[in-house]
Amino acid sequence: REAELVRAANHRHHESLVRADGNADVVEVLMHNVVAVDAGVAFIMTAHVLVPAYDADRPATLSPRLVDAVLRKQLGYRGIVISDDLAMKAVSAHWDLGASMVGALKAGCDAGLLWGPKPEEQAAALEAVIHAVEARELPLSRVEDALARQHRVKARFLDARDPRRARPASNLREVLGCAEHLALAEEMAAVP
Repeated sequence: REAELVRAANHRHHESLVRADGNADVVEVLMHNVVAVDAGVAFIMTAHVLVPAYDADRPATLSPRLVDAVLRKQLGYRGIVISDDLAMKAVSAHWDLGASMVGALKAGCDAGLLWGPKPEEQAAALEAVIHAVEARELPLSRVEDALARQHRVKARFLDARDPRRARPASNLREVLGCAEHLALAEEMAAVP
């Protein structure tokens, strides 16, 4: 907020499905979210990590026991939960895009990230959501809740009266590309 950016919490990147079996692994997964909730981030991105202590069959992204029960209810997170890329092998090797998109929404994610698929695959994932709602496999109220949460977060950052909101585009031109940002970009590019 101080930098007038919307903050989001991410996780360590894993290409394949990772198991969090030991107590230390489970604590690491949960503590990441505790810190993010306490910091008041606008978004939390789920990880495609399997936490058998909570759900032996589904990665966190697709697990209502982790997204809804732990993150939402136990930790009280009220911001947007977005899945990591559902096209990543950790998920796509086990579930097709449509099933994973519906599963992520059922679990409590408010949006599903589809970075890699072609537009027709993204459209098929959206169709799967529509069909799941029509078949009552995915409650319409869950979709409406996700959209309402997205709207609240957008309103928070676009409301001119809210001091936490992002700067108007006209002011951004004065800030973006400044010497400090260019130095930071160069420093980030140098990290292997």
